[in-house]
Amino acid sequence: MALVRLEAGILGEKDSLEGKHWIVTSRKDFGIVVFGPYEEKSPGRYIVRFNVRSVDSESSIGDPVCLHLDVVTNQGRTVISEKFVTVSQLNDISSLTVTFDLHETREVEYRVWSNAQIALRVSAEVDVERVSDLSRLAPPLTPNEIEWRNEREFLDGYLRNVTGLIHVGANLGQERRYYWLIGLDVVWVEPIREIYSLLVDNISAYPRQRAVNALLTNKSGEQVKFGIANNNGASSSILPLEDHAVLWPEVTYSEFRVLTSTTLIDLISNEDIPLDRYQALTLDVEGAENLILEGGRSILKNFRYIKCEAADFPARTGTPTATDLNRILESEGFKELSRRSFAMGPNYEGTYWDIVWKRTAEGRPLHELGVNLPLVMNPLEVEGIEKM
Repeated sequence: MALVRLEAGILGEKDSLEGKHWIVTSRKDFGIVVFGPYEEKSPGRYIVRFNVRSVDSESSIGDPVCLHLDVVTNQGRTVISEKFVTVSQLNDISSLTVTFDLHETREVEYRVWSNAQIALRVSAEVDVERVSDLSRLAPPLTPNEIEWRNEREFLDGYLRNVTGLIHVGANLGQERRYYWLIGLDVVWVEPIREIYSLLVDNISAYPRQRAVNALLTNKSGEQVKFGIANNNGASSSILPLEDHAVLWPEVTYSEFRVLTSTTLIDLISNEDIPLDRYQALTLDVEGAENLILEGGRSILKNFRYIKCEAADFPARTGTPTATDLNRILESEGFKELSRRSFAMGPNYEGTYWDIVWKRTAEGRPLHELGVNLPLVMNPLEVEGIEKM
């Protein structure tokens, strides 16, 4: 076992305790606290042990991830291994160890990130131990295999393969904590002014998330009649209720408003949204999915994943079916990757689905050989994890 000294980042104040060097951060600090030492390691399996203590014991949002530990190479551009630690896990020494494998000699760096949730005392020294030689290690996963493994885990596992998401039909931002836990940049889009105000409050504790008040269709500047549903706006739509009213008779439109529409293309332009940071698009818009896709057709190629709700029965008058959305997205180079049911149609005829489409480069397989696509997820597996 070797004790390795790291460099201090720009966060926090230097301190000395028990004969060791520490960095003490504030509750609002977000970023790298310590890093280094860019040491060369030969092939093998290693364990690096970090030493971090909490200065605060509580956070304003429950038990969040307050700490991110990683081992990187290629000047920080390639993550070899990483771990996210919540406030409650800080007292567990095992949660502060990161195991990593090297299959060739590489220059590595160990980093501690603060997630701006609580104040931390971070040691500027780590213990690094080589625990196995290369001959005992399994072959490393390829980038494709890592991507496919994430996609298979559960419906929204694909989000681990992207850095950002545009979520249209935000409502109250129920998925905000899950998105934050996996480190996404998020742009939320919500058309109802009152719900938008609540959304802004809900995401205020989460870095890298912002909200836009807009109604998206296939045209900009059009006056659109919009029905506001009585379930906190969750089922609001520009389309009349049809079989939706049979399945959920308690849900009605309590009010109609005329809103001015915009397109996905104009939204991205007007809000100065850098598409290279947002590779995923979620449309939870109660039947207007085809209109939004039409209004953003020229930029769909910038997304790797698109997720929509879709039924194979008339949930609303004029709503696109799963087949309709498949036709639109296949014409833009997407193929259906996975789906999960969340409701049955009237008299158990037809299904309401959450569906994910993926765009891949020409000649590259959508998924590994021997896997039947689309992946059909069990609706009971990790149900609601996205809404944590």
